[in-house]
Amino acid sequence: MRSFTPDRSLSVTARAHAGAAEDYARTMISESERERRATQRAMSIAEFCECYGVGKTKAYEELKYGRLRARKAGKRTIIAEDDAEDWLRRLPTMNEAMEALG
Repeated sequence: MRSFTPDRSLSVTARAHAGAAEDYARTMISESERERRATQRAMSIAEFCECYGVGKTKAYEELKYGRLRARKAGKRTIIAEDDAEDWLRRLPTMNEAMEALG
């Protein structure tokens, strides 16, 4: 990104505004960062629950019984997108669930 140097003939206020505009441009998220975030490959427990429509209790139960895989990143528990999709595919269909109930 090109750096902007305010003209010294500008007022102090105008130079401050120009500097603020440059700071804002530096903090804007780049297109590549937006794409990376859109293709994020892991999610937190809260994000998993929101994406897959389950509560935290159910998510932790699935982890406990080994039906859902998670990984640790420091203190954070993260679920890879592939693991979440595998979990979803292994869920019984509505017909299978009804048959199991009898």
